[in-house]
Amino acid sequence: MCGLGIVAFCSLHPGALGAPVWKPPVIPFRSSVRLEAGLEQTVDRAITRLSAPPYTESFILADVNFGQQRIFTEYSGDISGRMLSMIARERRFGLPDSWPLDHLLAGLAAAQQPDGHFGKPQDLAHEIVGDRDMPILWGNGRLLMGLVDVYAVSRDSRALHMARKLGDYYVATDAYLDRPELVHKFGNYAAGFATCYFSGIEGMVGLWRATRDGRYLAQARRMAHLMMQYTKPGEQHSHGRLCALRGLLDLYKATSDPAYLSYVTDEYGFTATHYLWPTGGLSEMTVPTFQRDEGCTEADWLRLSLELWRLTGKPQYLDDAEWTLRNEMAVNQFPNGGFGHHTARFAAGLMDGYEPNNDRTAQEAYWCCSEHCPRALLDAVSYAIVPRGTDVFLNLYEPMKTEFVVKGQPVSFEIAPAQGGEIVRIVISTHRPIRMALHLRRPAWCSSMTVDGRPEPENPEGRVVLSRQWRGTTSVEIRFGAVLRAWREGQPAFGVPVDQWDSHSDSQAALFLGPYLLGRDWDDRSDPPVVAVGGTLPNIGENMVLHGSDGKTWVFRPVADITPKGSGFRIRVRLAATSH
Repeated sequence: MCGLGIVAFCSLHPGALGAPVWKPPVIPFRSSVRLEAGLEQTVDRAITRLSAPPYTESFILADVNFGQQRIFTEYSGDISGRMLSMIARERRFGLPDSWPLDHLLAGLAAAQQPDGHFGKPQDLAHEIVGDRDMPILWGNGRLLMGLVDVYAVSRDSRALHMARKLGDYYVATDAYLDRPELVHKFGNYAAGFATCYFSGIEGMVGLWRATRDGRYLAQARRMAHLMMQYTKPGEQHSHGRLCALRGLLDLYKATSDPAYLSYVTDEYGFTATHYLWPTGGLSEMTVPTFQRDEGCTEADWLRLSLELWRLTGKPQYLDDAEWTLRNEMAVNQFPNGGFGHHTARFAAGLMDGYEPNNDRTAQEAYWCCSEHCPRALLDAVSYAIVPRGTDVFLNLYEPMKTEFVVKGQPVSFEIAPAQGGEIVRIVISTHRPIRMALHLRRPAWCSSMTVDGRPEPENPEGRVVLSRQWRGTTSVEIRFGAVLRAWREGQPAFGVPVDQWDSHSDSQAALFLGPYLLGRDWDDRSDPPVVAVGGTLPNIGENMVLHGSDGKTWVFRPVADITPKGSGFRIRVRLAATSH
């Protein structure tokens, strides 16, 4: 079992005087959280992976001290920085460190260059060398974020000292790196300038947050200006791009400049419309037909979706987060608990599932994804139920028990889903009577929602709000109705009910029942079947039998249930007109 821990805060977002505004909550990070059922197993497997081979202290620090030759040692700070961020997240939840923080900080301090950067010596004033300097920029961006994350939870002066020196390096090298002609240099893949440089923005904002030294915020703004002026969505390394977008969100929070938020929401919408796969994931490159995913990208998309909900209150971001969490994140995890790459199958140019795991088609990226993804899973836990004063927002119906302070007293919550999430029981316990408003999210995938057997009106944020005096222990039962839904590229999360599908178009659909993407076992010899949909639906999360126009029967089930042992799956169907 995971014993996690969290504290609640509340902040108000400025708005026009007298106008109703969304007030972003501050995500709680210290109270007791106990995960249950499948979520507990997913998180435990992901964290346990970080202490198994090939991870050793020398392996983690090799990208800064070059004490051993391993994959991507030239990306100085990449693995070590991600491990620091993961340790910081573990500490926020009261979990033990995956690796001794004191040892890692000592090893990092011994490897920092005099000018503040980590990695091989540079001479940027003389020449910017792609295969030397781009990996250094990328890894140093991850390491700066890790140092800032660790300082926020540990107040270890060594972490802040190294972060300051590294921040000073970014400021000192601005004259060489803040140049438009570099933006598209060295390509647009993992070692491109746009990938490696702009991903450092979030660390620079984090360093300003820790020090309030205006030089660091000014440098982050210069980097952001270069990015916003000379880049655009598409055909970029998606992990690097999403890291940079998170940096712009951090700038928005630091400066209240709406241009940063607008830039991110615009690009988010463009990406969701043009590049999202039926799994709720993105390819490693923002190119729809690029043939593999990347766990880091999926983790970034999940985290970006959750934070955009926090800042805006708009329900579609939570729908997107649930779509990714229940499908792509589940599919991306390997049997050993790690995360990485899988090879996508395409049908008529559309993503049609993942090939089975083998040495040719799948690869655990233990050098990045296996550290990056468990952090995102813990973030999802943090955002699942969030207090803001006497308002409590239930966002993701994940199985857990948690407690935090509301109006000066501890209140405990238990979330217990059943029948694949079609029924959710919430138990609220308080020692003394307290007036509190429970904001229950209505997911985009549900066709109806009842609370304790009654339909309840929704507010403009897509919530059913139970505002009452809570006494002792109270149980609330939510029932979600679900219809089979069909999705095509460009549609919002979970698509539309199949009876609203445009059947005269010959486009292929992906099917959802509840939040779960449905697929069939891997069969590379068959085309997407033409199926008729009708009759009684199974419970959410159960198998579904579809009948093909050729008389063949197809069994579809949640893709998350197909992949735990590395099996592949296919998802596309053509809906017969008779299904309406």
